[in-house]
Amino acid sequence: MADPEDRNTGIIEEFRANHGKVGGYFEGRPLLLLTMRGAKSGAERTTPLAYLADGERFVIFATKGGAPTNPDWYYNVAARAGRACRARMNTGRLETFADGVFAIAATLLILSVDGHFGSCAPAGATLALQLECSWPSYVAYVVSFLTIGIIWVNHHTVMDQIDHADRTFLMITVGFLMVVAFIPFPTRLVAENIRGDGARAAAIAYGITLTLTAALFNAIWFYAARGGRLLRPDADPETVRGISKTFVFGPWLYLALTVVAAIDPVAGAIGFGVFALFWVIESSVFGRDRSHRSAER
Repeated sequence: MADPEDRNTGIIEEFRANHGKVGGYFEGRPLLLLTMRGAKSGAERTTPLAYLADGERFVIFATKGGAPTNPDWYYNVAARAGRACRARMNTGRLETFADGVFAIAATLLILSVDGHFGSCAPAGATLALQLECSWPSYVAYVVSFLTIGIIWVNHHTVMDQIDHADRTFLMITVGFLMVVAFIPFPTRLVAENIRGDGARAAAIAYGITLTLTAALFNAIWFYAARGGRLLRPDADPETVRGISKTFVFGPWLYLALTVVAAIDPVAGAIGFGVFALFWVIESSVFGRDRSHRSAER
């Protein structure tokens, strides 16, 4: 007797090769391919099933050929449907809220320039001298703006892979956005103190903030991606793996730079700037490939 898995594999291959038409037992019958992730394993499995059309709906039957037990796919559908009924939430409002926080945080960065401008120059100094001595504010602004910008880009990449949200995901995101909104404060500390006695404390505060940001971003992604918990049914496995491999190093690199800042604040500040440029290049070059693969799905 043929193994059911082998028989299904042959039907699936014939279905895909002949644009939905198969021979044998299913010849002339309406047939669909049901693809589900295992509720426990997270592995993606496809099953050929006959169906009946009911208006715009497809009705399928978990008969297992008349056996007294249900087929495996039934339990996966039941688990997913039950979870969706209890906790499924659209991500539209979340993305709108996140975009607003990113925009406000990026806008507030200009205060680090405005508040520090000219304070480094002696009374009566010319505008040229005030502009010249305020250079730490410009650098801090650029580095933090690039950092927030790349976080926003990566957040867009993450949300493009996510099908829906649940309460835990929302709360992790709230914590993440809280830290993002805090970035302008340590940015101003660095701009005002990098050349003074407070340089070490300012650089450490900046590093801790970015480390927390990266850690919470990882928490968002890995919570959603674990076992395909919140991912789109058609999420590209290669894209998912690529995002995971890229993000996992972020918190550790920021933590390492924070340690460097504790030893040499200027070197640490330079490291944060170099890392921001690295993220821009990584997202522009490698992130583009991930986006193309996702768009093709």
